[in-house]
Amino acid sequence: MAINTGLVELKELANGVVQVTMGDRENCNALSPQMMDGLGKCFDAIAQNEHYKIVILAGTESYFCTGGNREQLLSIFRGERQFTDALEVLTLALNCPIPVIAAMVGHALGGGLALGLYADFIVLSHESIYASNFMKYGFTPGVGTTLILPKKFGTELGREMMFTARNYRGAELAERGILFPVVPKTEVLNYARTIASNLAEKPRLSLVTLKTHLTSEIREQLPKWVGKELAMHDITFHQQAVKTSIEAQLGLEAKPIGSQDGENVLSQLQAGAISLDKAEELLEEIINQTGLTPSDNTEQILAQLRSGELSLDRAEELLQGTIDRIDPTPSDNTEQILARLQTGELSLDNAESLLSLITEPSVESIETPKPTQKNQDIAIIGISCRYPGAKNWREFWENLQNGVDSVTEVPPGRWVEKNWYHPEREHPGTSYCKWAGLLDDIDKFDPIFFEIAPGEAQYMDPQQRLFLE
Repeated sequence: MAINTGLVELKELANGVVQVTMGDRENCNALSPQMMDGLGKCFDAIAQNEHYKIVILAGTESYFCTGGNREQLLSIFRGERQFTDALEVLTLALNCPIPVIAAMVGHALGGGLALGLYADFIVLSHESIYASNFMKYGFTPGVGTTLILPKKFGTELGREMMFTARNYRGAELAERGILFPVVPKTEVLNYARTIASNLAEKPRLSLVTLKTHLTSEIREQLPKWVGKELAMHDITFHQQAVKTSIEAQLGLEAKPIGSQDGENVLSQLQAGAISLDKAEELLEEIINQTGLTPSDNTEQILAQLRSGELSLDRAEELLQGTIDRIDPTPSDNTEQILARLQTGELSLDNAESLLSLITEPSVESIETPKPTQKNQDIAIIGISCRYPGAKNWREFWENLQNGVDSVTEVPPGRWVEKNWYHPEREHPGTSYCKWAGLLDDIDKFDPIFFEIAPGEAQYMDPQQRLFLE
C-alpha cells in the first residue's frame, strides 16, 4: 500500500520494509499541521498492516526535519497552544509497534531532532547539522528532549547541546563519541536500508515483542519528564525576549532583503536554509546599506562557515573586515588566534583556516623605522625538559657537569620484575638486563586537570602526557 499526502510519502520496499519520507522542501520539513497530519496517516497505516516489519523514516537530502515553525512558536508564546500538541506526532517512532530507523540525511533541528531520536536506530551524516536549538530562542527544551537527548547522545553531551543550543555537524558528534553510525550524506539511506534488510529476516512477532520491552522504560518515564518541561515553559516561554528572538531569527523570509542583519543571513547559511550565492547577495545588500567594510575573502569565509570550518561568531567578525582593518601587519591577529587555539576556544583546523585568511602586508604598507627610533621588539625563549634523574634543565645540566650516570636499576614497583626479568640471556619472553634510564613521577599525571577522562589517559601516548605537563 502506498500513501502520498503531498508532503509525506509511504512506499513499500521489500521483505516487509517500508519507507516514510518527509518532502516539504519549500518549508525545510517544518512540522506544519499538514506535515503532522501526513505523518500520522502513514504511521496509522503501518500499525494496521501486519506484513510490515521495519520502517525507515527519512527527509530530503537537505533537511530531515526542522521542528515547529514561527507561527506555531508564537502561538505557544500567546498561550494559544502548548508544546505537547505535537508530542503525539514526534513520538510516532517510539510508539510504532515495529522498529523504526531514522535516516537523518539532512539537518535536524529542535523538535525535528527529537523526532529522529525517538527512533530505534539512528543514522547521521557527516555533513549535516544536528541541534537542540530551543535555548537559542530563549525557552527551555520540550517534547521530551530533556529525557531522550541525554539518553541517546550521552548525559554530558546532551546537556551541552541543550544549554548551548549550538549547531553540531555529524562529524563532530562522531568525534565526541556518540554510539550511532555517522556516514557521508550520500551513504545514509543505503546504510539504513542495510540495517532494515538485516532486521527484516527476523519474525515480525519477535521484532514487535523485543521493541515493546526495550522502549517500555522511556514510554513510562516520558509523561513525567514532559510534565516537568511544561512547568519550565510556564516560566521561560512567555518572556518578551523569547517573542523578540523568535520573530527575529525565524522571520528572515518575511522581511525585505534590505532589512536583514548579517547574523540572520549567516545563521541561515550555516543551517543550509539558503545557498552560498543567496547569502552573498543578501550580505552585499547589508554592506551597501550599513557602510561596513567587507573582507576581500567573503566567498571563502561563507564557504568555510557553511562547511563548519568557521564558527558563526568568527565568520561575522571576519566578514565585517575586522581582521583586515585592525592593522596591516597580521602579527597581533596571529597571536590572538594562537592564544584562542591554546585555550581550546578554537580547534586546530579552525585556527589554520583563520591564519590562512590573514594576508601578508604589502611592501608599500610597511613604514621603514626612523634611525632615531628604538627597536621595541622582544623575543621570549623558553625551554622545558625532563630527563632520567633530572626534573628540569638545570638538574640535567648539573648531571652533565658532574658526570652523573642516570641509568640505574629498575626500582621496585616500576615494573613487575618476575614477569619481565630473567638473568639468562636466552630465556624466552624476558630481558636479562634490569637497568634503564627512567623518568620520575610518571604516575603523577593529573588527567582531571587537563579535562581528560582517567580511562582515556591510560591509553595516551606517554610523550603526549609529558608534553601536557
